[in-house]
Amino acid sequence: MSGTAHHLLYVKKMTDILEKLQGGDLRSIGRANEVAQAVQEDPTLFEAVFRGLYDRDPVVRMRSADVIEKATKIQPEFLISQEAKNGSNRI
Repeated sequence: MSGTAHHLLYVKKMTDILEKLQGGDLRSIGRANEVAQAVQEDPTLFEAVFRGLYDRDPVVRMRSADVIEKATKIQPEFLISQEAKNGSNRI
């Protein structure tokens, strides 16, 4: 697979994971449990979920925070690796 094709698949995977957090209202968790499980199975998804904290949609932001909380209870190193990428002042 070429570098471009690999990148496009990566971008699609990241977009798909945030789409699962859309819809509904702030009183529901939507598919957050499903996304948290997906992050456990594929840690590369954690970065996309972390970026969801900055999404324009407040539902995506709230559910991203929920997924991060659930994923890091089991694997706290997810947050440590994000801190290393972004610097401690962004977390």
